[in-house]
Amino acid sequence: MEELRIEPYTEKDLQAAWQLVVDAFYGKFGVLTDLDAAGTAALCSTLWPFSANGDIEGHYLLKEGEEVVGSILLSWKPEPGKSAGSAAYGPAIGAFGLRNVLKLTLGMEILEHRHKDRECYVGHLAVSEGHRGKGYGRKLMQFAKKTCLEDGRFDTLSLHVAAKNRPAVHLYHKLGFHVARKWYSGINGRLYNDPYWFLMVWDCR
Repeated sequence: MEELRIEPYTEKDLQAAWQLVVDAFYGKFGVLTDLDAAGTAALCSTLWPFSANGDIEGHYLLKEGEEVVGSILLSWKPEPGKSAGSAAYGPAIGAFGLRNVLKLTLGMEILEHRHKDRECYVGHLAVSEGHRGKGYGRKLMQFAKKTCLEDGRFDTLSLHVAAKNRPAVHLYHKLGFHVARKWYSGINGRLYNDPYWFLMVWDCR
């Protein structure tokens, strides 16, 4: 087995990172475009080509050797005037069409989390299909907890999970998270067939 390590996302991993995330959540991405998984990943990497590390986000990859096998995105409330970067709408529309770009950006906006003060939020946690069941998701979440504790800016680490995703809910409970809120979303139900959601929180104070 090759060395397993977690490192910050860099632009050289842009396509591999997006492909992993799209493959892991294709049940959601698949309804937002008329493209297959590879095409959707190419659209995402064209539309959002910037690094998600800096003032408002931290994107980390789990690598086995040089293979990207996991990904976690952490985000928090931005300071005034701070942003992750501007989407490249022109190149994306030119390559993939206006319909696909509009559907994807509107669908992603529905899923966007509104951060509270001193909250660190898990935007996504993804493990490649061939590496599931090896504890890699747990490893990435333990990294997120450690990052929150050491950073000093946060009181909570939070995430949303579909209520029907029992394995994920079980993992988060074992990692010390509790269900802070249960909610129903008609829009998410209509789009993604996931109407019932949990907001789960871990106290890192």
